Amino acid sequence: FLSEVEMGNVQLVINRIQNDLSQYTAIIFEEVCRQMIFRFSPFPVQKIGRHWDKDVEIDVVALNETEKKILFGECKWTNQKVDVRILNELKRNAATVDWHFGKRKECFMLFAKSGFAADVIALAKKDRSITLVDWQNLNSLRLRHRK
Repeated sequence: FLSEVEMGNVQLVINRIQNDLSQYTAIIFEEVCRQMIFRFSPFPVQKIGRHWDKDVEIDVVALNETEKKILFGECKWTNQKVDVRILNELKRNAATVDWHFGKRKECFMLFAKSGFAADVIALAKKDRSITLVDWQNLNSLRLRHRK
């Protein structure tokens, strides 16, 4: 970028940064979400990371090996509200993870920059295994609805 600025192409540099900023922010957002698991997890976390193989990527996976509990999380840094389709995709991806499959207790957590659609909020109110974390308030909707 320095050579572009030196040549006077400042607007070109600004455009490149603006185009890529959301992508870089999304990467940081995922890491922040992994750290937030310690605050919002419904169980004590012993290990945390991410999962991927050739066909599946899961942003957040947290484990309690002693209790055989696993949390799967998806982080969405977009301007659209996260809806139930994202949760369903996360559940499909979670089913590909072999760790104590059939003997584990699963939880799901969605993190969203721009909030959640009514369909996934309604589902989270009914299903205690789902937690929604709205970046705008830094509050767990799941915890807020319990009160």
